[in-house]
Amino acid sequence: MIPVEELERIIKLYPRLIYAQEKGRQLVRGTFEFCALYDAIGDRFILNPSTSDSALEDRIIQDSYEIEVEFFSGSPLRFPDVREVGGRIQKVIEKFDIKDIRDLHVNKNLNNAICLCPKPEFYVRYPNGLDLFDFFNALVLPYFYGLTYFEKHGEWPRGTYGHGDVGIFEFYFEHRNAANANLIKSCIENLSESLSKEYLQRKGEAKGHWECVCGSKKKMRDCHAKTLGGLRALREDIRNKSINLNLK
Repeated sequence: MIPVEELERIIKLYPRLIYAQEKGRQLVRGTFEFCALYDAIGDRFILNPSTSDSALEDRIIQDSYEIEVEFFSGSPLRFPDVREVGGRIQKVIEKFDIKDIRDLHVNKNLNNAICLCPKPEFYVRYPNGLDLFDFFNALVLPYFYGLTYFEKHGEWPRGTYGHGDVGIFEFYFEHRNAANANLIKSCIENLSESLSKEYLQRKGEAKGHWECVCGSKKKMRDCHAKTLGGLRALREDIRNKSINLNLK
């Protein structure tokens, strides 16, 4: 069960959400209504901002989405699946003629669950288990804020990670200084492409002319250069910390 005190904090902040149990599923669903400002300088989201700075007006977004958040129990730990269920994502797809739903950070293989961040980031952010209040404010809110911004301007308000394994390597590249054995293992375990796993095992230095793991068939240095940096860093740290790859 989700702790009652955590649910109460969420519903107080987002009062049009409700908790429901349905066919053995634990859900928070309803209208996710917010007013927020993205502060690019501080790289933070401010709820219910009050500002007289006209330069920030276009970054204040008031909107609402119909969402469903499904929670899981048991081991291994699985973080909640978040889905937009009101048809807004489909409207954005049609507006911009988007061919790949992953460009809106949606995983069709998980029944259109939203990719809020690379999976290893969950374990960095919540090493002792999910903080529901932070989950909504630091991951759910930024996604839907960003989607509205994208709908209006055709771009995301801040940088985003690539899809799948690309995002994992990019994330590791940016967080290597804080890396420990658990983060390294989480990155390895969440890689899904056979090419990524092969690259971890190759001898010598990772080369920029290797085929990019995104599937474009381009050279990695010309396609996702930060991925190449993350791959090199991860390979080096695996060796230095004597991590057992145990790839399947």
